[in-house]
Amino acid sequence: MTLSTTDKKLNKNKVKIKKPSLRTLLKVVRRSFVLGFKLVPKLTLQLTFIVIALELFPLVQNGLFGSIINKITEAVSGAANGSTAGSMSTPAILGYILLYVTVLVLISIFQELRKYIEKRWDLTTDNELTAYSLRKRAGIDIANYEDPEFQNLINKAFDHGVWPIYTIAKGQIQNIANLFGIIAAGIIIYNISAPLLIISFLAAVPNFVIELKYGYNMWGIWSENSVRQRLYYALREHIQGRKNIIQTKMLQASEKILTTTEDIMKGYLNDQLKVDKRRLWLGVSSNMLMALGMGYGLYLIVGEVMAGRILAGTLVFAIFSLQNLVTTMNMFLRDIAEQYKRALTTKDIFEVYDTAPRIKEAIDAKHISLVQPPHIEFKNVSFKYPSKNPEASPWVFKDLNFTMNAGEKIGIVGQNGAGKSTLIKLMMRVYDPTEGSILINGTDLREISTHDWTSVLSVLLQQYTLHEFDIETAIAMGLPNSPVSSEQAVIAAKLSGADEFIQEYPKGYKQQISREFDDGIEPSQGQLQKIALARALYRLQVGQVLILDEPTAAIDPLAELEIFEQMEKATKDKTLILITHRFNSVKNVDKILVLDGHTLAEQGSHDELMRKRGIYASMFEGQAKGFVEGGFC
Repeated sequence: MTLSTTDKKLNKNKVKIKKPSLRTLLKVVRRSFVLGFKLVPKLTLQLTFIVIALELFPLVQNGLFGSIINKITEAVSGAANGSTAGSMSTPAILGYILLYVTVLVLISIFQELRKYIEKRWDLTTDNELTAYSLRKRAGIDIANYEDPEFQNLINKAFDHGVWPIYTIAKGQIQNIANLFGIIAAGIIIYNISAPLLIISFLAAVPNFVIELKYGYNMWGIWSENSVRQRLYYALREHIQGRKNIIQTKMLQASEKILTTTEDIMKGYLNDQLKVDKRRLWLGVSSNMLMALGMGYGLYLIVGEVMAGRILAGTLVFAIFSLQNLVTTMNMFLRDIAEQYKRALTTKDIFEVYDTAPRIKEAIDAKHISLVQPPHIEFKNVSFKYPSKNPEASPWVFKDLNFTMNAGEKIGIVGQNGAGKSTLIKLMMRVYDPTEGSILINGTDLREISTHDWTSVLSVLLQQYTLHEFDIETAIAMGLPNSPVSSEQAVIAAKLSGADEFIQEYPKGYKQQISREFDDGIEPSQGQLQKIALARALYRLQVGQVLILDEPTAAIDPLAELEIFEQMEKATKDKTLILITHRFNSVKNVDKILVLDGHTLAEQGSHDELMRKRGIYASMFEGQAKGFVEGGFC
């Protein structure tokens, strides 16, 4: 089977990865178990005790069985010699049988207990780990999520959710039990034959080494192709995602997407089959060695019996103990190798958890509680996006200097790629300026508590999403940590123009959003934007600065004028910052900032900029002409 052209191109993106050290992976295993124990300590202790008991019971059972055989042998031998030992051993035999039955009963009880406790542990640990993971990921700042390398890491790490941590934590419980079983069986075998113990250990080593190597190779297939993997998941959403499938169908792009995703998976399949084929022959060889080792062990035990050094019952006990030792040891080493493989993936999960914030909170951050809009100043601000090669990274803008007075209405305009949205990200402190500073009432933004500053802002970005609640709750998510106010939700919806169509829904403001839910509705794109705008306005109950990035892109021009009139009312005593491509929307603001390339080309009111006959006037007149010729005016 050969790779397609698409997959060959994708293979060029393979990144050679450095093999993690064994010490690193042991830390991952320890951390996984400790995390699982911290989340569910009581159940972990209970399950560990039960699993250890079930590992040791068979050895006790085999010892009792061997003792019964020895007693029977002694009784038969005594009876043949006319001795009274036969009759005297009968009570002892019955005693051993009673103990044997008791162990059988205990095994049955503990097996049922294990099922019950293990089920509870599974459900509780899965829930706790999922919640823990979501909290960790929610705490990572936005700048990291915008980094392609971080996206690669997340895709690798959470391909199977939190399952790798869960399996390592649970595997360690079994490993602890196996270790107890190996020690106990090892002591038994050592007392029978010390060389036999060494042979048992050596027989299990080859399979262990093979599993370690296999685990690393399988992990490497995914890690070296994280770009290819990310493309696969992204393309798959265009087939599986409800919102994407319509576009895919109308473009008749299904076949193209399916072919590309199939090519990617064929590449993975080929890589995995090569590894599996190598593992097959090595595995067969290692198992043959293990069988030979066990056979030689049996030969040594039989030799001890033939020499009269151990009894027949002891032979049975020794054989069962040897089998138990080899099986448990093989399972123990195999599980360690399997955990090594899982640790390679789990290492990526912990790397996500440990992701350092790009935005550093000041050690003595200043707390603010604004009851009126702040004075905002950009002072010699220059910015380029973080990269591994800062010198080669282009400047988004250089030496921006302007002020936003308390309560001002600000418009930001410019061509695509001029840095308008990036400027807002700096103001939101998604990033810090590369050079210069942003001052809030004279204080550098980097010195202010990020939480406090975020509380001041109410933001509607160009790429927005709504939460899948009923409409009232979705609007009230503007203040998610406060009780829902039905009255304020209606006020915000009226200001955004959403109230009119919400009232027409069967359940009004209690109507569920999204057809993925029973009785759910799917608002149009323009309606969704108005609901999102209502959410931003709802937040103004405490917020002082309203930032709107293309807030009416999906709304018709006539409705847009009415909405902006409402925005002026809603932000009467607030600061309004508006990014838009529709110049008619910023005619009445106090100040317009015109970004051109890497600079702030112009600033002033609409009338002032029109009199300058510069960039703004040219862009405004060009757009107005287009509206007239297009029949909109």
